[in-house]
Amino acid sequence: GHRCHELISRDGSEIEITTISKRNSSNKGPKPTYIYIYGNAAAAATPRFMPVYLTFIEEFDGQVVIAAPRGGAEKGVLWMDEGRAHTRINTITDTIDVASFMIESGQTTPQQLFLAGRSAGGLNVLAVANKRPDLFAAVIANASLIDMYQYEQTKLNDGGPRWVWEHGTTSKYEDYKILKKLNPLYNLPEDNNYPSLLLIAGWEPSLI
Repeated sequence: GHRCHELISRDGSEIEITTISKRNSSNKGPKPTYIYIYGNAAAAATPRFMPVYLTFIEEFDGQVVIAAPRGGAEKGVLWMDEGRAHTRINTITDTIDVASFMIESGQTTPQQLFLAGRSAGGLNVLAVANKRPDLFAAVIANASLIDMYQYEQTKLNDGGPRWVWEHGTTSKYEDYKILKKLNPLYNLPEDNNYPSLLLIAGWEPSLI
């Protein structure tokens, strides 16, 4: 079964989340939880059939949470603009708020919580993990932007230059300051307290 509801973020924004789990699960306590986010302008993170979701729910009696932090296309242009370039931090804090809610409401624990994102969504999950590694057991980043100092050099489909409007550019100091704070490769926690990490890369897109 599934249910859709809205979570109020730390600054009052309403984040849409969809929770999918077994309709008649015998596990009424904290359970393994797989959060998927995108949080970028190219697409909306909406419920759909994915083999990984089915496997996670069936094999671990877990739940899948599809969250729509600011920056994505789920709620129109304003929602998108509140999570790109100089406001990208909103995407990160929204995701942290979703994870914190799932833990504080007793639905899961940090030892059972997984966070996943793909492409530019992978950038977001890695930035989230750098800021709050204590919240997650594992993070999955698929075909992700990892080094934001170099991403403009990506040549595939003119990807790098085409994404500047969304992420900013190192050639502008104000943009560089934002990229410096969120660049996954250069903001790893100093105490090595990091969740298990799965990085998935391929020939396309050549973003790493």
